[in-house]
Formats: sequence, C-alpha cells, structure tokens
Amino acid sequence: RVSGAWLEGLVWSHVVEMVRDPSEIIADLELNTRTGGGDIGKEIERLRSETAKAEQEEERLLALYRRGTIRVELLEAEMSKLTTSLDGLRKRLLALEEQRDQERQVSAAGDRIRDYCLKMSVGLEGLDGEGKKALMSRLGIKVMAIKGDVMITAEIDPGFVLNEGSTA
Repeated sequence: RVSGAWLEGLVWSHVVEMVRDPSEIIADLELNTRTGGGDIGKEIERLRSETAKAEQEEERLLALYRRGTIRVELLEAEMSKLTTSLDGLRKRLLALEEQRDQERQVSAAGDRIRDYCLKMSVGLEGLDGEGKKALMSRLGIKVMAIKGDVMITAEIDPGFVLNEGSTA
C-alpha cells in the first residue's frame, strides 16, 4: 500500500524538478523527432547542386537536338533517364527540407518549453494543495503506482509544442 501523502510529495518533487530543469523533456522531444542525424544542410546543398547539373544536362541535350547533332531517339532515351533522375532528386530534396523544417520546429518548441518552465518556476514554492493540483493538471501529470513502483508521466499539449508563439 502506498501512502497518499507520500505519493503526493514524491509527485510534487518530480514536478518541481521537471519545471526547474526541463532539459530531460526537451531531450526526449528532440530524440523522438530526430530521423537520422548528419548535416541535413550539406545534403540539401549537394542535392540542389545535382539537380542543377541534371537540369543543365537537359538543356545541353535539347540544344544538341535543335542543332541536329543528335537524333530524336537518343534525345528521348537520354531525357527519360534524366527525368527519372530529376524526379528522385527532387523527392529526396523535398523530404530533407521537410525534415529540416521539423527539426527547426522542435528546436523552437524546446525554447518555448524552457521559457514556460522558467515562468512557472517563479511561483512554485508558494502554491497550496489546490494550486499544486491545478499545475499538475495543466502539465498533464499522470501517476501510476503498482506494487510499490511509481511511474510519473507528463503529457505536454502538442498545440503548445507545435504552435509558433504559444504562451501556454
């Protein structure tokens, strides 16, 4: 059997710790959105360069055809290869740009979480029982106690995390 007062004290101490140092929350958020590491910016630039080269090759082939240097069959075969290659490059480029944008959103969300926790930490010590309950509710705190083990989780509102300029 778990004492209610003991459990409340335990939960509150974890809430205070989490609010004063949200780095673990932010690290979990970043970990759950990372998709492969590496320098996305360099890969995006490489793909843009490859795309530009392929587009230049298209122009070169068309110029050769207009001058009568190559036949239509060769032009069609080469253009088909280039189109396939360009489609793949553009899809990969789009996916990486979306990934970069998502990582930027997560970074901004981490900053908002830090700011929010900093604002909340100011009045933690003066909260009474109802104030503590209200704060834990706002943070989405859930407690599960099974056979002496206690699990405390917090669910941050996705709107807070993803919406620009949120002041939750």
